[in-house]
Amino acid sequence: MTLGESLTTIRALLGTRDTANIWTDAVLTTLINLAQNQIWRRVVGYNPDLCGSAKRCTYAKDLLSLDLESAGALNSDIDAVLSVYAMVQDADPSTSNPAYVLRPIGLADIDSTRYGGNPSVTALADYTLQSAQFRYAMSGRTINIRPIPSIDQYLWVRYIATPSKLTAAADEIFGGDLKSLHDVVLYRTLMLAAARSKEGADHYMELERTAWEDSLTILESQSQEPLGVRNVSPG
Repeated sequence: MTLGESLTTIRALLGTRDTANIWTDAVLTTLINLAQNQIWRRVVGYNPDLCGSAKRCTYAKDLLSLDLESAGALNSDIDAVLSVYAMVQDADPSTSNPAYVLRPIGLADIDSTRYGGNPSVTALADYTLQSAQFRYAMSGRTINIRPIPSIDQYLWVRYIATPSKLTAAADEIFGGDLKSLHDVVLYRTLMLAAARSKEGADHYMELERTAWEDSLTILESQSQEPLGVRNVSPG
């Protein structure tokens, strides 16, 4: 569902309450974007893998840390990093370029000698991708690899990015993904609109609850593994 379609649908559901012209495109677009982010966070809490993205970036030799949102890295609004892999070649993972998982450690341990983190020490010969001895720690959107690589490391990062803001009429909710959840975003928008106009939101809350349940049924049918306990609360 596009932003333009969302605006049309929401105005139809608002009915005569729109005659006061308090629901301008700008106001409704703000509420739709807020609702999109709120539902996205619920989906992330339900099953992060449904929201995962992956991209390659380079962690240059002798580098202490890398901002994953900086130019030349992921160029995304990152919510959280799910996992990090390293590869020998500057190419996507493949059978000829296998990805080796890097184990996460706490930021407090990043510069301990246990992990070769002394800034004066770079990766020794026995720290190879195959031996999986490299570690990483996250500080916000910044990744720190230890021991500090003596050669460029090519990373494959799985992460959760916040959905792109809807600005143009043709922009789609969740970038066109998770279509079964688009109605949930609409009902959350109406709940936010009700709060703005100091009206009761119980009716919209029940509609959102039903839409959320229906969407989870669809998502579960696409998975061979159970997705865990459902949380159907509207919060």
